[in-house]
Amino acid sequence: MSTLSYSLAEPADSEAIAQLLRSTAMPGRISLSFESQLPHDAPQGLEPVFHQTIVARDDQDQIQAVSTRSGAEFFVNGEPQSIGYYGHLRMSPNVRSGHPLKLGIRFAKELHRDGRVPYYLTSIMEDNRIARRMLTSNKSGFLKYDLYKRLVTHSILTRHAPRGLRPNPKLLFRSATAVDISSILDCLNRNGRRHQYSPVWSEETLFSDYMTPGLKPDNFILAYQGDKMVGCAAVWDQQSHRKIIVVDYEPRLRKLRPLINLFSPILKQPALPPIGSELSHAFLSMIAVDNDDMEVFQGLVLTAIPQAKKRGYELLMAGFYETSPFETFIAENFRTVQSPSLIYLVSLPEDEIQPLQLIDDRNPGLEIALL
Repeated sequence: MSTLSYSLAEPADSEAIAQLLRSTAMPGRISLSFESQLPHDAPQGLEPVFHQTIVARDDQDQIQAVSTRSGAEFFVNGEPQSIGYYGHLRMSPNVRSGHPLKLGIRFAKELHRDGRVPYYLTSIMEDNRIARRMLTSNKSGFLKYDLYKRLVTHSILTRHAPRGLRPNPKLLFRSATAVDISSILDCLNRNGRRHQYSPVWSEETLFSDYMTPGLKPDNFILAYQGDKMVGCAAVWDQQSHRKIIVVDYEPRLRKLRPLINLFSPILKQPALPPIGSELSHAFLSMIAVDNDDMEVFQGLVLTAIPQAKKRGYELLMAGFYETSPFETFIAENFRTVQSPSLIYLVSLPEDEIQPLQLIDDRNPGLEIALL
């Protein structure tokens, strides 16, 4: 591999970046590629939101690696704070380790000098042992990775609702309209304040084509107890800009796939789609429940699943930190495919900060649809 040079991407790089994302699968029992349209820097009016796409070019000007650095306001210890996020790291096989990676980290450190954020969140699939070993070794000159939480994403099959579960009849669940936007914002932010790293939402960001492309007010389900809104959640379709493609299965699973699919309707398990197919999915996102009330959460989920089915989605994806009572409810009552990932707090060793020591014991409020 020739020497790589790192720089910020330009609009003309969009197709080459998309090709790299398509061609580099995330390893695991099911290898997936995540094809995203990466945004460029945020338009005016969304500050402190920012986004930078980093590319590595070889001496033929071909893009061999890509990653992103972004930032937004999150609730940290109950107050809004600008925090960064590293994501979309993809590399051709020739640059998976060694000197090229160190050059990329050096460039990331140079960008960090703008002082926009003190540290970063990042997510690594638990099955992606190569990335975990490569990035979290905390070698000299590398970034410092502190393990924060284990996150579990459940892919819920929309055509099989669990028997015996019904929303509490004392609660009302309905779809939102544009007149509900201020109430949705209040619900999201008052509950986000109770959690670490929940996004801070405003009228400018919640339904922004830049921040939340495709999200509409009527995607939200609202929960009421009497006249009071006590929770909300959204069925958010991101397939117009974020596709998930099945690239391959591990050998044993590939052999068993026909048998698994034969019995999946009887067992009410998701079928394993053909290699090369796109997952038909939406995210159960923007979940906010006053006092983490389980009956409100249960009603939101049981209302969202048939809505997702009606809109044509085979899977509804929902993610929670591992010990969350919400995650326990999903795991115990639905047959799902689970995809665990590890959340890290990333900082520069030379900054001499300890992100884990800067936060209190509030439960995480990470929004998986934005990771």
